[in-house]
Amino acid sequence: MNNFNIVVSFLRSVEEGNFSQAARCMGLTPAAVSKHVQQLESELGVRLVHRNTRALALTAVGEMYFQRMSNLYSELRQLEQDVRHHGSEVGGRLRLTLPNGIGRNYFLPVLNEFSQLHQSLKLELHFEDRIVDLVRDGYDAGIGDQLAKDSSFVAKALLPLQRLVFASPAYLTRSGTPQTLADLDGHDCIRVVSQNSGRLMPWEFNDNGVLRRVEVEGRLTVNDPFAACEAALQGAGLAMIGTVQAYPYLATRRLVPLLTDFAPPPRSIYFYYAHRRHLSLPVRLLQDFLMVRMQKSMPPIFGDGYRWPA
Repeated sequence: MNNFNIVVSFLRSVEEGNFSQAARCMGLTPAAVSKHVQQLESELGVRLVHRNTRALALTAVGEMYFQRMSNLYSELRQLEQDVRHHGSEVGGRLRLTLPNGIGRNYFLPVLNEFSQLHQSLKLELHFEDRIVDLVRDGYDAGIGDQLAKDSSFVAKALLPLQRLVFASPAYLTRSGTPQTLADLDGHDCIRVVSQNSGRLMPWEFNDNGVLRRVEVEGRLTVNDPFAACEAALQGAGLAMIGTVQAYPYLATRRLVPLLTDFAPPPRSIYFYYAHRRHLSLPVRLLQDFLMVRMQKSMPPIFGDGYRWPA
């Protein structure tokens, strides 16, 4: 398609109901608008509208084309607006909900970077481990892996969330390295109690395509995965924690991933908001920032055959 103006003529003609009104809105003649639509039909090789002297009606394929092209054109206009305003000061308030552990330890530094870029924008961060109704609770957006079952939510995958067994080199030197799931028996395993349910978080593995739960024992139990990560760093035992928690210590081998052949498939951590249309500029800018920034600190995915986002 050589000229996007012919698409705009088609969209405006459908919205206004006839070529004459579309022409007045666009500052063109009805003949020019009609010619644009004919040119578009010729390029696509299909009839988009049925014409008469007073009005036009969409064909079936014209209806499909109009709906999808309207959405694309709306996104294009929004993109142009965002780019024009990107270098200017963005004000107002952005109210965001995040899970406690990952929110504080992983996303808070990233959000501070975003805040430094837009110093006129006020960030209001709420850390809470529950499923949040964004509209009811008055949030602009959220970050997390637990989403309310609401079809109006738009969710963008930011990071893989995969739980795996990790240990420090000092512990493995002292106690040995488990090679099979059966080897977990007799190891000192750091267990984590869920702050939501109050129950021990299970140790689950992918055993030849079957999700297998293994009962483990240990002297230390905590209610925070980041505390379990810290205990593992100190040599207290094996810890089944998220790769997000362990990621800062993998490159320096302060933590060693174990039983990677049995790694369960990852879930996703999302950036989500309630509605696609009329999305505020601060939310759009934050979404774009997070999608780019997270690529720079992406934890690895362990196991065969997995592709993220899930």
